[in-house]
Amino acid sequence: MAKISIFIKDSYKKKDGTSAIYLRVFLNGKYKKINLDLDIVPEKFYKEKQLTTDKNINLQIKKAVGQASDIILKYKVNNKRLTHELFISEFKNPTSTGDFYDFMEKSIKERVGIIASNTIRSQLSVLSKMKGFKKTLQISELDDVFLQNFVKHLKRKKNKRNTIFEALKTIKIYVK
Repeated sequence: MAKISIFIKDSYKKKDGTSAIYLRVFLNGKYKKINLDLDIVPEKFYKEKQLTTDKNINLQIKKAVGQASDIILKYKVNNKRLTHELFISEFKNPTSTGDFYDFMEKSIKERVGIIASNTIRSQLSVLSKMKGFKKTLQISELDDVFLQNFVKHLKRKKNKRNTIFEALKTIKIYVK
C-alpha cells in the first residue's frame, strides 16, 4: 500500500530561519523523501494538516500531492509494481508522463561525451528497433511480456543472438 505525506525537516533550519518542505512516499515497505524546493518558517507549518499559512506554498504542496497520487493510481490501475526509482523519475519529470522512449533518448543524449560514440550509436539503434516494434511505450508497459514479444520481433527481423542479447542489455541499463 502506498502512502503520501508532507513534512518539514524542522531539525535543520537555514540561515533565514526556514526549513525545507518534503514529500514522503511510502512504497514497498520503505519511505523515500523528496525535497519540494519549498521553505517555510517551522511555526507556520501545521503538521496535522500538512499545510502552511502561506496560500501559494499550499497550492504547490497540493499540486505535488496530486501529482504523486496520480502516479500511484496509474500503476495501481495498470496492476504494475511501482518502485521508488520509477516514482521519483515520473515525479521529477512530469512532462514525460512515463514515456520510456523519451526517458531513454534523453538519458542517451545526456551520456554523449561520457561514453564511447559507438555505444551511443548502438543504444540509439536499440531505441529505433524498439520504436519499430511498438510506436509508444509507457514505463508501466515495460514488463516481461513486452520483452518476450520484442525478442520474438527481433528474431523475425533476422537479428542474431548476440544482437538480441545486446538489445536486452541496453534496455536493462535504462530500466535501472
